[in-house]
Amino acid sequence: MFTRKLALAVAFTALLGAVANAGPNVHVNVPNFGSIATSGFKSPGINVKAGVPSLFGMTSVGVLNSGKITTKGNSSPGINVAATGGLIGGKTTVGVKNTGTIKTTGKNSPGINVNAKGSHANVNVANSGSITTTGSNSAGISVTAQ
Repeated sequence: MFTRKLALAVAFTALLGAVANAGPNVHVNVPNFGSIATSGFKSPGINVKAGVPSLFGMTSVGVLNSGKITTKGNSSPGINVAATGGLIGGKTTVGVKNTGTIKTTGKNSPGINVNAKGSHANVNVANSGSITTTGSNSAGISVTAQ
């Protein structure tokens, strides 16, 4: 019998100013169709950080999980998205869809955690799968839009 475990943390970061040709407009899509398992402090299954504070900028993030995500450890969400768009003009759009299985064990470890900042923050989280969390301050779905 073949058993495969994949420990994967996907991190996307766009930094305005750190790279000469980087602009404030960021578009990120992260699909997961397999299995992700992590363990340890601050070990999210999928971790997306997109955009930086700017006056005018558009940031869009899409995450699709139809696989299995398991995290063990404090501050280890199954899916974590932090997106920042324009602070005066622009837009921050985050879409997360889970049709798979997310299981977290540890405090401060929500199944899906979204933090969207910008003058126009729009967040859509759809879950038709299974989310199980164990630990204090570990909601199934946690969303903050500012």
